[in-house]
Amino acid sequence: MKNLFKLSFAAFCLILSVSASYAQGNECKSFKVGMYNVVNTLKMNVLIEKEKGVPLFVTLRDEDNKVIHRQVMSRKSTLVGQKLDFAETEDGNYFLTISDGENEIVKEIKLNTKQIVEIPSRALVAVN
Repeated sequence: MKNLFKLSFAAFCLILSVSASYAQGNECKSFKVGMYNVVNTLKMNVLIEKEKGVPLFVTLRDEDNKVIHRQVMSRKSTLVGQKLDFAETEDGNYFLTISDGENEIVKEIKLNTKQIVEIPSRALVAVN
């Protein structure tokens, strides 16, 4: 029972994985984006650093291209942190798009809370 709990916990930690598809790498001339999931939760932290005077448009869409969240970042701010909560969201692929009108970065978020993965007693797992 204890091992099953450990396996389930390890699977849960690996469930919310982020892979990125890049328009022009992870950085554009006017902004940079970083993302990571909060341990033991279904929350994702998004950190955006941008130049002053440039507005940014942040959009979260599902697989069907339906807009789930939309936000416009002020021209005055240079560093913004945002938490996305996927607790009430169905499993699937989601796409976070950050754009300044010219450049765009798209990050893919794969949410799978129902998958149970058996992990050997000693394993090295790398997620890109």
